[in-house]
Amino acid sequence: MEDMGIFKAYDIRGLYPQELNEEIAGDIGKAIGSMAGKKTIYVGNDTRVGTYKIKDSFISGLLSTGARVIDVGMVPIAVPALASFDKKTYGVCITASHNPPQYTGILPFYMGKSVRPRKVKEIYESKSFLAGKGTLKKGNYQTKYLLRITKGMKDLKFKVGVDAVGGSGTFASKLALNIVGAEPKLLRPSISMDFFGMTPEPSKENMKELSKFVLENHLDLGVQLDGDADRLDFMDESGNFIDPVVSALMFIKYMKIKEAVINVSCPSIFKRFTNVKFVPVGRPNIEGAKFGFETSSHYYFGDYFPASDALLPMVLMLKVMKTSGKKMSELVKEMPKVYYEIVPIRMKDSDEINRAMISAEKEMERYGKVDRMDGAKVYFDNGSILVRKSETEPLIRVFYEGVDEESFLKMKELAYKIMPWK
Repeated sequence: MEDMGIFKAYDIRGLYPQELNEEIAGDIGKAIGSMAGKKTIYVGNDTRVGTYKIKDSFISGLLSTGARVIDVGMVPIAVPALASFDKKTYGVCITASHNPPQYTGILPFYMGKSVRPRKVKEIYESKSFLAGKGTLKKGNYQTKYLLRITKGMKDLKFKVGVDAVGGSGTFASKLALNIVGAEPKLLRPSISMDFFGMTPEPSKENMKELSKFVLENHLDLGVQLDGDADRLDFMDESGNFIDPVVSALMFIKYMKIKEAVINVSCPSIFKRFTNVKFVPVGRPNIEGAKFGFETSSHYYFGDYFPASDALLPMVLMLKVMKTSGKKMSELVKEMPKVYYEIVPIRMKDSDEINRAMISAEKEMERYGKVDRMDGAKVYFDNGSILVRKSETEPLIRVFYEGVDEESFLKMKELAYKIMPWK
């Protein structure tokens, strides 16, 4: 794995201020401003500790290149992404997504899709920046975003528990639910620079408080967002966590989705519901799909805009509930049991990762043809095993699945024989 420093595979991110500080943010602003060529750039932000200082320096860098900057404020990440899509220009969110609060980051979009950080890195390192006198205005694009994701939806009279973990989806989630006629109940109704001491990532473990909240308030649905509101997980009216794969299958069934673009670590059960196109992990590989999904709880609905979003699937799930006339738990029972697991293995450095991947691939060749689209994946009659390195962390992830419990356990046993820590 190539070490790109703060320039990751899909975004620019690092510890604040040790790895990503105001001076660096200013030069990244100059790089993106130079890339934009004095076009309008919409800038939004999340709520974390270093965000506002990084944002101020980043905007100063943009302005020094002659860029026209519109600051859309503290908003879900989909807001600047949507603005860049609608206006055929650039958008940027100052965010480190689901990372702990001591991280900060910069995620650029062009026409609604992620800009590869490698392109920004080249200009940043060359220091070949445009010069000019830009302009800065405050703007509101969140209203357009909310009207876009709620269009045609009304009378969705459900009680919804929301845990936005103090992130940038806190107020927007409440507004979206109000627009569609739902009754929002916020577990944490204020924003927080440290996400109330949590890692702002939706997960079964992080949703224990929300589970109690849903039960105590007799709610119809619970949702947890990540720090910048582009990921979410669901729970039913009894406070039971719903595997994101199951939620995705619900959308495919009730929205009559004919084709899904999903990452290679998704289980094969999707093939039973729709035509599937497997792609490498990472949002640039899925953005723009009519329907896209990643096991990290990213949902994409390309008829609205290319980027992933949390609030759009939140209101669409209410529409599914209304259309079906069923409770969330009843919808879950309709879905087949999914047998899969993803195991993260933390490694010391890129050398150890590369050695482990070579070892795993060699072992996997004993069992059949290895698919190397993204990592190494081998298929069996009753399941599959995937070993791939993370593009954002010093991790290797091992995925295994089976068509039933017996085959799942066999795949698990075999995966542990292949796993790179041996």
